[in-house]
Formats: sequence, C-alpha cells, structure tokens
Amino acid sequence: MKRRMKLLTVLPLAAVLVAMVLLGLAGRHGKDKPADPLPPENNGEVEPGGQDQPGQDDPVEDPAETGREAIPADVERTGDYLYYIKVNDEANVVTVYAADESGYYTVPYRAMLCSTGSATPTSGVFELPGNRWIWKSLFGDVYGQYATHITGDILFHSVPYARNEDKGSLKYEEYDKLGTSCSMGCVRLQVADAHWIYDNMFFIQAVEFYESPAPGPLGRPEVPGISDNVTCRDWDPTDPDENNPWRNHSANG
Repeated sequence: MKRRMKLLTVLPLAAVLVAMVLLGLAGRHGKDKPADPLPPENNGEVEPGGQDQPGQDDPVEDPAETGREAIPADVERTGDYLYYIKVNDEANVVTVYAADESGYYTVPYRAMLCSTGSATPTSGVFELPGNRWIWKSLFGDVYGQYATHITGDILFHSVPYARNEDKGSLKYEEYDKLGTSCSMGCVRLQVADAHWIYDNMFFIQAVEFYESPAPGPLGRPEVPGISDNVTCRDWDPTDPDENNPWRNHSANG
C-alpha cells in the first residue's frame, strides 16, 4: 500500500518535469525561427516596372570619368523654340538639347568643341538678343565668321581670321587651340558649328553657362590640329565653301 502511494506521488512530478522540458524546447525553437519568411533571391534581376536602387556602400560615379552630367530636365520648352544650349566653360564643350515628348529639354542633340576665355560667363542663363553677323570684327584686329550675340560683348563665332571676309586667312594656330581657354571671352567654334547656331538662332530658347569637369552627355568632340598642313591650314576644314582646299584634300585622302 505504501509503495503504491509513493508511485502515485512520483508520477505527477515526473509529468510536470517532462512538460517543463518540452515547453523550454518549444520556446527555444521559437526564438531561432524568423518571424517572417525571407524574400526569395532574385539574382540581381529587376522586377517589371522596377529599378535597381544604389546602396550606401555602392561606389559613386565620377562625372569627370563617365563624361555624364545632369541634363536640364527642369527647363520647359516655351513658344516655338526647338533648342536649349549649355556652354561648359570648364570642359570647353557646347551641348545642344532638344525637347522631349513632355516638352522639357532632356534630349542631347549636338556637341561642339569650343574655346572660352577669362571673360566668358561661368554661370547664368541668357536669351539671345537676336543679333547675328556673317562676318564680325573682333577684339585684336581680327574677324569672325557667323557671329551670334549672346550677352554683353560675348558672342558665338568661328576661330578668328586675319582679314575681313577672307576665308583663306584663318588663324590656324588659334584653330589648333580649340578645346582650351584661349579667347577674350567669346565662344569660339568651328565654322560648321558657328554656322549652325547662326542659322538656328531664332529657334534657340536660351544659352546657359556652367562649369563642370564632365564634358556632357555626348562627350567631348575631337578636333585634329591643322597647322602641319601647309596647303590647307589657312581654311577651316568644316567650311562648306566650294573653294575650300580641304575638300580636295579629303577626296584625295
């Protein structure tokens, strides 16, 4: 009888101990289990309509190395204007932008190598006054083709010529400096580029000046020097004039 009573006393205690052990294991397992399932791996793929977002540890691109810059998406087209021009005074590059379907100038259209100078604006937005000249006298007793007034004494124009209306008197040593800051302040261009701005003056909404080591979304055009070509160097190679000796030079290789 005593043995039976002792057994009845021990069994409930054993049951309690087993229950405590099981509860402890369940609680432990619950702490190791994540509250929510982890998202499936996507192997770097972007879901439809999504876009990769850079993390804090991602390297930041240097615009001077990539050649890219922020385009003027905040500039809205007005009236019948077709183009917006940005002049990079530091990189000596002119970039023309066209309007996108939403009416903002976000489409890089044309890049031009230029030469600026100490008096060139480094910032500011200017509407063209509407003055232009096929030939224009410049500082230093020289002349420029296809000059377009920007602001004050600042113009777009060709590389200088020694004589007025003489396309065969190009300052070829100055032409070889395109892409450097060497002007008095005007924006020097190849004849073809100066001519394009001259022709499209009334379709240009404004000209913006800025400074950046990044040339622009279309990069920096390359313009070979011409001083070594004694036969042709007195002419701008891009001048469409039928008398331009570069035409025959190009045809003959």
